[in-house]
Amino acid sequence: MINQVLLQGEIKKITISEPKETKKSKGASAVILLAYGPEREMTGNAVEFVHACQIRIPSYKFPPLRDKLRQGQFVDVYARVQGVFKTYGDQGMLTIEIVAEHIDIVRFGPHAAQNGAAPQRDPKPAAAEPADDSEPAAPAAAAEAVA
Repeated sequence: MINQVLLQGEIKKITISEPKETKKSKGASAVILLAYGPEREMTGNAVEFVHACQIRIPSYKFPPLRDKLRQGQFVDVYARVQGVFKTYGDQGMLTIEIVAEHIDIVRFGPHAAQNGAAPQRDPKPAAAEPADDSEPAAPAAAAEAVA
């Protein structure tokens, strides 16, 4: 089953959610609004399509990123899709959310936009765990490890 996505774009907004008094053991989490692709023209219709999405950064991933992420940065977000079942009275609704697993901050050189140069990556990944450049495990070995 494939449940991983890579999103590349610009952070348009960061919304930090501090834990309630009863859940102080959990750290803060955040939701970023990530814009990707060209900006779409607004039509004024009831439904608009945009090249942007919200990505949740869970409380166990956000603390090391808190001082590094800034509005306007370009990032690579390795994420997973997660189903969320919400109950309202006697009705239930299933939605999905995108949850960040790893975030790399991408820095552009001073004249990258003018000369078409490729972006330069931050040498230190921003996520809590280091990037793994090793070859992925064989599918059979991975299935045994999970079982």
